[in-house]
Amino acid sequence: MRYKGSLRSGGAFGWFYQRLSGLVLIVLLLVHWGIMHHGPKTADGIEYLDVATRLATPFWKTFDLLFLVLGIFHGMNGLLMIVRDYVRVPWQRGALYSIVVLLGLVFLILGALTVISFQVKYPA
Repeated sequence: MRYKGSLRSGGAFGWFYQRLSGLVLIVLLLVHWGIMHHGPKTADGIEYLDVATRLATPFWKTFDLLFLVLGIFHGMNGLLMIVRDYVRVPWQRGALYSIVVLLGLVFLILGALTVISFQVKYPA
């Protein structure tokens, strides 16, 4: 069977999504890095309470959930495109699709539960 590539095998949407989500992820990463890693500092660096208080607000929870969801779907889509392009045996392709989607859902659920359930715990 001759290699068709992602664009010729019905993967034009996936290809376009990768480019668009990659650009959005760069913006989200820069905002996250600037706020979470270069926010208010003390002599010891960034304080836990500053980051925890910020993460406990609905805006930052939403921001981090968007970052998480977009990052996981970007990674899953990339892996699925690789599988579609290079795995020729149908049962192997189906098995790899299932593994990628299952792992993506597990990481999405774990990450979302962590972000959603986060509460500030003030040190004693």
